This record gives sequence, structure tokens and C-alpha cells, in this order.
Amino acid sequence: MHKDLYRRQFLISETECNSLNGWQKGSIGSYHIYVHPDTAINILENSTNHSQIALIGFIINPHAPLESNLDILKQLCENVSIESITKKLYHYTGRFVLIVKKNNDYSIFHDPCGLRSVFYTQFENKLYAASQPLLFKSVISLIEGDRYYKYNKSKYKEIDNEHWIPCGCSLFENVYQLVPNHYLDCKAFKQNRFWPNQKISQISLDEAVVKASKILKNTMIAYNTRFKLALPLTAGFDSRTILSACKEIANDVFFYTLQYRGLNLDSGDLKVPRNLLSRLGYPHHIIDCRKPTDKNFAEVYEKNSDMSHLNDWGNFAYGMQNALPDERVVIKGNCTEIARCFYYKSGTHPAVESVENIFNLVSGIEKVDFAKDELSKWFIEIKKVEADFGYDIFDMFYWEQRLGSWQAQNQLEWDIVQDAATPFNNRELIDITLFVDVKYRHKPDYLLYKKMMNYMWKETLAEPLNPVPFYHKLLVLYDILKKKFK
Repeated sequence: MHKDLYRRQFLISETECNSLNGWQKGSIGSYHIYVHPDTAINILENSTNHSQIALIGFIINPHAPLESNLDILKQLCENVSIESITKKLYHYTGRFVLIVKKNNDYSIFHDPCGLRSVFYTQFENKLYAASQPLLFKSVISLIEGDRYYKYNKSKYKEIDNEHWIPCGCSLFENVYQLVPNHYLDCKAFKQNRFWPNQKISQISLDEAVVKASKILKNTMIAYNTRFKLALPLTAGFDSRTILSACKEIANDVFFYTLQYRGLNLDSGDLKVPRNLLSRLGYPHHIIDCRKPTDKNFAEVYEKNSDMSHLNDWGNFAYGMQNALPDERVVIKGNCTEIARCFYYKSGTHPAVESVENIFNLVSGIEKVDFAKDELSKWFIEIKKVEADFGYDIFDMFYWEQRLGSWQAQNQLEWDIVQDAATPFNNRELIDITLFVDVKYRHKPDYLLYKKMMNYMWKETLAEPLNPVPFYHKLLVLYDILKKKFK
């Protein structure tokens, strides 16, 4: 097996697998666990309450940043009831999968936004779970049926470089994906929602700034304690917010920007971080991701996932393989968009009267029949969440669907060249930002995030955020004058 094939992935199987040579092996009850050597696995048993718990990946407690994976597992293992586990997971971040055994019952959880993805299936009454469906071929048959072929020939996939399908399903019959905020009951072969479980409330802007900043800073201290870090910077809010949380650890961080698609050295996403890091006194590295992948890399990249985006994300990965220090864990700014009104930029959430409003969020997906069916099922469930707890549907769509599928797939594909940590992947932190009045968290000012930057490291605001190119300003001015003198 090629050293990078299925890199940082895992397989959970009720039958032994003999083909994943060199992988770490463990077990929890009747389940065999196989994990690629570049991903951590910890297994703990509590004989007092007849429980076991296994962790794939890494888990962080921002309220105790020096705690290790094993320290946190010990606390989780004290009481492995669903209620206790979910209550504790509320405060944790990381990128992980948890397998919990209590007597003869098994449950599988993952991180808040599902960024370490879990797919599962049944074969001859036995359960199998993995980071992506192709790994099932190591132990059982996996047939590429009608859904697989239709999707790969669809217009939607052809026109969208970052195409994705709804979280919860897959391209294979009887293969499902665990949706964020759900856990898998292995015996019932059913995923159950455990979050949200309380009504959304409001907190003041100032209180949110302090609470969110403390969690972010402690998260970065925790990551820096465990790993060597790399932080990709753009001109945007996500990476700048993370940068501002790095004041105490910045000397240890490798800062870089990806140059991809049409970006040039004068583009804001390259120019702004270059100027900002110069002001702050840190080197800035540019990683060129514009070259097509070579044949050998492309072959392994495509085999790593059934949803491979070789001609886009694959080019990014190839560039990173050639220039990104291999031992670094990359800090990503994703998940902030949940609270930043991604699908309603003005801050006014529209009425969502039918699933058609959901289809309209992803251009072209309404022509993919199985995707429509999956989103229709999710919509029924999320309408009840909205009614019971007050979370806005478009925010939950971004969280559970876009992040749980699109971003999880991106991180899975890039596992071939990097491990990723996402500090905003934390339910408590997401809640704090969502609980702030919407007027402080929508475009263009995103005042909550600016205040957090100022609170944590005000010098990070020395350069503009998402500056509008001069020619765009001219176009806007032209439109205004055209209307005025029409």
C-alpha cells in the first residue's frame, strides 16, 4: 500500500481486516479499529461501570488547555450515558471520533461540525464505519450503483468545482454519513439528534467578546502545547480572528498564504497578510497551488475518496505537499460562518416556508434526485429544532450540511498532505457567537469579530479586512452615476 493512501483515515469493523498493512490496530468490545499511523488512537476501559471508550484523532478542552487526549477520556469514561457524554462534549473542540461502549451497547460520536467524517453501513447484520466509503472495500463488497453514476455525470458536479452532497447520505446505497449534532446507535443502526437541547438566548456584545476570546486563546494554547502549528492567512475575517488569538504563541507558528486559481501577488488575499505580518514582525510564506498535479500524486489522491475534487482541491493539496512543512498541524478558520449570516448577508433571516428555500441555497442541487430527498428529510427534522429551540434554519444548514459535508470532505481530501485543527469547531463557542444580536455579526462590518480581534491583539487590525479592489469601486461608482443621469 502506498504510504499516502487513506492517510489519516480509519476503519471500524466487526470483522478483521488483513489489507491495511502498517496501520495501528485496537479493539473496543467486538469492534476492530484500524487507524492510519499519522492519526492518534486512544482506548480506555473503566471496569467499575463496565464501559470502554475509544478516541480517533484529537480532542481539546479550552477550559483546561494542558489536558491530553487521555486526560479527557478519563473524564468521559466516568459516566458514559448519552446524557453525560453529550453534556461534556458541549465544551470540547478538536477533530475526532468517539466510540463508546456501555455493557453491550455501542455509540459513535464525532466533533461538533463533523470535520472528522463518519460513514457507516451494514453487511450480513454487522456494522462497519469509516472515514469515507471506499475503505469498506477492505472488508466487504461496495457496489457503485445508479446513484454513483448519475451523480458523477450530473450537470451540478460538472459546473461546481467544490460540489458536495447533503450530509447524511453517500453515493452508495445503504451507506450513510453521520450528521453533526447526532450520534450513531450501532445496535439500532440509527443516528439520533442530541443537539440543540436548549433554547437559544441572548448575551451582550461585550460579554460575548470576552467569553469567545478566552475560549479561542486557550484553544490556541492547547494546540500549540500538542503540535507544531501552521496558520494560513487571507484578507478575510476567519483567519484574522484566529491570528488575533495567537498573540502569545505567534513565534512558534508558520504563517503562509495559498496562491491558487486567479490570485496574483497584488490580490488582497496575498497582499494584506504579507503587509500585516511584516508590520507584526513575522515572516510570510506563499505556497503556489496553481500547477496541475503530477500523475503519481493524482492517482493516489483520487483513490483516497469517492468524492475526489482532483482538478481543484487536488491542485491545492499538490502545492501544499511541495511547500508546507509536513510536521505542522494546519489551523483553519472555518465554522465562524455559522454565526456570520452566510446565507442572509443583510442580517435579516428570511422566512423558510418549504424545502424549496433550502434547495435554492445550493445552485444546481435541486436536479439531483437523491440529494433532494435527503434534504427534504433533514428539513422536516430541522423545522422542529427551529420551533423547539429557536435556532435559525439557514445557520443550522450551514452547520450541519455545508460544514458537515463540503468542509468535512475538503479536510478529508487534504489529509493526504496535512492534519487540520479548527478552533471554532466548538458548540459552546458557536453558541456564544450565535447568542449575540444579529446586527453585530452580519456583513460588512461583522463587529463582533472586529471587537474580538481588538480585545485579543489589536495590532492585527492594522491592515484592512477584505479590502475592495479599486476597479470594483469604479464599477460601483459607474453604476451609481449611470442611474443618476439616466
